[in-house]
Amino acid sequence: MTILISTQYQSPAVYHETHLVSVPEKNFLHHLIKPTSSVLELGCGTGRLYPILGTGGRKYFGLDRERLMLDFFLEKCPDACVAEADWNDWPFLVENFDFVMMARNTWFHVYPDFRLSLLGRIFSALGDKGQFVLEVDSVKDCDKAQYVDFFPHSIAEIVSVLGKAGFLMHSRKSLMGVKTALCFRKACR
Repeated sequence: MTILISTQYQSPAVYHETHLVSVPEKNFLHHLIKPTSSVLELGCGTGRLYPILGTGGRKYFGLDRERLMLDFFLEKCPDACVAEADWNDWPFLVENFDFVMMARNTWFHVYPDFRLSLLGRIFSALGDKGQFVLEVDSVKDCDKAQYVDFFPHSIAEIVSVLGKAGFLMHSRKSLMGVKTALCFRKACR
């Protein structure tokens, strides 16, 4: 199996400066997340969303597989609760989270063979009234949508995979340019 780890993760400071939170993304998250929420961010990287997700009295837990990214995150936010973990090897979490986030195309870093397993873990970690948010990029080409990243999938395909794992999409929001946020809740299994 080929490991797809981008060279951009070898320079966390450059990554952080080139992946700033857009105003639409910031406004969307402030509108969506409650001040007392407990948050699990999968693929937290350099902590670019921590000022939104990890503040306001929220309990925050971040996971990422890239040690350099987490070191950068912890230099800026030494009190943040983060762990280095791969998708099929993340720590056992006993808490149910109100909000689970996979930002910046993190979804596409999960090998297709592991997606349903990961979604099962997310389903178990998400509180009954919690929300799971995925951000994905899409590029429109005339009337046909083309999707870009490591494992291209249309939004309809992503929604189908999440449906198989027990999630129901309740909203979709265009954030800026090609970025789209897909918001899910637990459905009946």
